[in-house]
Amino acid sequence: MEFYILFQSALCYAKKIKKEKNMRTIKKILSSMLALAMLVGVFAPYTAFAEDALTSKEANAVTKTVTLHKLVMTKEELAAWDSDKVEKGGYDGTQDLKGLNAIQKSVFSRSGDIKEVAKVFFAIKFAGDYGKTPEEIAKRGRYVKALDSDKLSPSNGLEATDNIEEAMGGLTTESGIKFNTSLLKGNFEIFEIREKSTYVGENGETLANSKAVPVKITLPLVNNNGTVLDAHVYPKNTEDKPLIDKNFAKQLESENPDFYKNFTEEMKKSIGADYSKYDKEKLTVSQTVGTKIPYEVKTKVNANTEYAKLVWKDSMTNGLTFNNDLKIVTDNGIDLALNTDYKITSDSRGFVLSLTQEGLKKVKDITKPAVGTGKDVEFTLTYSATLNGTAIVDNPEKNDIYLEYGNKPDKEVEENPVTPSNGELSVTKNWSDNNAPQGVSATYSLKKDNQNMASVTLDSTITSGTFDLGNGIKFVVSGAFSGRFIGLGGDTNGWTISERVAGYSPEYSKNNAGGTVTITNKKDTDNPPPLNPTEPKVLTGGKKFVKTDNSESPVRLAGAKFVVKNENGKYLASKSDKEITLEQTALEKAKTELDDAVKAYNNRTDDSSLEQLKQTVTDKQSAYNEAVRKASIKYEWVSDATDKNTIILVSNKDGQFEVNGLSYGHYKLEEIEAPKGFAKIEDIEFLVSTKGENSVMDINYKLDDGSNNAQKVVNKKVTIPQTGGIGTIIFTVAGLALMLGAAYAIKKNREEA
Repeated sequence: MEFYILFQSALCYAKKIKKEKNMRTIKKILSSMLALAMLVGVFAPYTAFAEDALTSKEANAVTKTVTLHKLVMTKEELAAWDSDKVEKGGYDGTQDLKGLNAIQKSVFSRSGDIKEVAKVFFAIKFAGDYGKTPEEIAKRGRYVKALDSDKLSPSNGLEATDNIEEAMGGLTTESGIKFNTSLLKGNFEIFEIREKSTYVGENGETLANSKAVPVKITLPLVNNNGTVLDAHVYPKNTEDKPLIDKNFAKQLESENPDFYKNFTEEMKKSIGADYSKYDKEKLTVSQTVGTKIPYEVKTKVNANTEYAKLVWKDSMTNGLTFNNDLKIVTDNGIDLALNTDYKITSDSRGFVLSLTQEGLKKVKDITKPAVGTGKDVEFTLTYSATLNGTAIVDNPEKNDIYLEYGNKPDKEVEENPVTPSNGELSVTKNWSDNNAPQGVSATYSLKKDNQNMASVTLDSTITSGTFDLGNGIKFVVSGAFSGRFIGLGGDTNGWTISERVAGYSPEYSKNNAGGTVTITNKKDTDNPPPLNPTEPKVLTGGKKFVKTDNSESPVRLAGAKFVVKNENGKYLASKSDKEITLEQTALEKAKTELDDAVKAYNNRTDDSSLEQLKQTVTDKQSAYNEAVRKASIKYEWVSDATDKNTIILVSNKDGQFEVNGLSYGHYKLEEIEAPKGFAKIEDIEFLVSTKGENSVMDINYKLDDGSNNAQKVVNKKVTIPQTGGIGTIIFTVAGLALMLGAAYAIKKNREEA
């Protein structure tokens, strides 16, 4: 209205001046009047705020309500916030958020509004200087007790409580939280209770650095105009979240040369945890079974932040075995002690590392000290896994880590006692929100008398198959995240099962006497989604061969024995372990039985039992291959082909044999025993590569395979002439010819002499 009146006045005055034809004067006056109108428009809201402020000058007036608005700013905005300037700009406790935004835009020359957020829990306490009487002093630092029927109103007797569940408090909404304060008189503090807050930022942030937290307020609230009847207060925070990344660890001097031997300089530069690569694709490298795979995880908790939960959950696919060598190091002089400041639970498929309340306090003392400036705290986790014999050729083996963090403390879930039935335990899975999250994996860990017996990692893509888990135990998959442990023996006592899934907590069925346990996963909705950096991957390769003769229609040959050589001329062997497991004993037995079967086949005196002997070789070869997988065999390279641990490849009745678990590269086959009636061949070169790329593939491995997927290894037959046959005649004629030729040469030499 003021702008309209001023503008009309300017027009009238302009018409008068126009008669004098002084256009320059017209422009000057119009500009002045318009500028005045704009000033009125700017300051009019402040006049309105002053007029509309709910204040009272009555002596017994009270502040009926206090509305708390939780504001979130950028770090730069919070650092620049000056409460004195805001008060001088007009803030007096009566402004709602719209009014505060108008003031802060003018004071700080900003264009955008401040963001208010919901789901942050606040509770009111009696201040440390509340009251003067002994009864009032006893309430200092304690929560104001709320009505049972209304948590935003104080109890009638204005009681104190130490129980947050009884306190006067609640979660903010998108328009704040309004406390009924007409009964409150004196000094109070409004505290943010992080463990009861459920706020999560758009990108998983939690609330970090703050100003005006806790809110200190004297009630009734009085400003220059009197008692504020409906007050508004504004605690302010920034948003933040930890940083994390994972990668292969950088090589320390000459440590673990087998893993790094094929790394180029460019590859070496790309490894090591780096926060800027959190969501970037990491290396995929090929390795030989038995190689130690080193990992590094870095996590940074930024200055001015604090958390009630920091938990790292690591799960490995079944081709990797955790070496139980986890180490954690922190900077800024923090010394964390195992079982005091942090706890570790582990199995063959990974671990859970969680900071205790003591450990979290040590971190907070650095990031958000009571006195002084906070500093960042960085954690470095180092550990390793071994690529084991169950790794599937050309299938990436992954080691995935998640960081669970937030303001709600971690809940420890006890391992669940289970009772197998007939040596088996079935596991079924439910999700509280009915669907498994994309990309999630679940690790089931089985213990007997508190000793790790078997662990298996499953995801939604694994719906069938069998995993050999060691100790005679297998897991037979029956569907997504479901299956059964078999081979548990007859003892049903002392078994427990536990599960880890990042972002979820397990709830176990109470009745599992029938040998079935159902696990229901409940999503953690009180904390942000876990952080999950991309992970590097490991591949292992393999090669298939078919042994044949050299005829036009190749005949497949059984009974050939080979060893594998690398480019340094060393032989592939199973790695000797100090502890001989049942599986390794079974492997030695299977190797002996295979050797015996090959000898029986190649040393036969007639072919009356040929097919039976060939089938025995095939059966023993299959048993040997299975024993290798069960033993999760590790490879090494030895100098002697006759070493007792050298891996022996034997062609079965269909001429088939294969080698798995090699890193990509060039190798040779050395034949150490040819099939009966055939000569040994020279070394055969072969290439192990991704899905056989650029590798020789000139025959079907199986007769009904649709395309060539194996390399042919050809032997020539040895022909030994029979006595009295045509072979003898040819040999005799050739001998006589040589003798006659020699006699003629001697005679000629004598004549010339």
